[in-house]
Amino acid sequence: MALTTSHARRESAAQTWIEHVARRAVDHALADTDASMYAYSYAYGRATGHAVAAQHQARFDAYVLDALRGTGLDSPAAVAA
Repeated sequence: MALTTSHARRESAAQTWIEHVARRAVDHALADTDASMYAYSYAYGRATGHAVAAQHQARFDAYVLDALRGTGLDSPAAVAA
């Protein structure tokens, strides 16, 4: 139980750190612009998504990553099924 709790806390901390880094990067990139809140929101979402994808890229093997991307959905066999 302690091991599971410890792992969950590390994962949560990593996710929080990723979101913080993404927000700081967007704030820095859009600091001198007159971008709207919609632009900030979109940029935050994209930056966080890319950061999480990079974290997953380092963690999962190619089979799992392809399943998450839905690459098998483009094959003719999947369409026929």
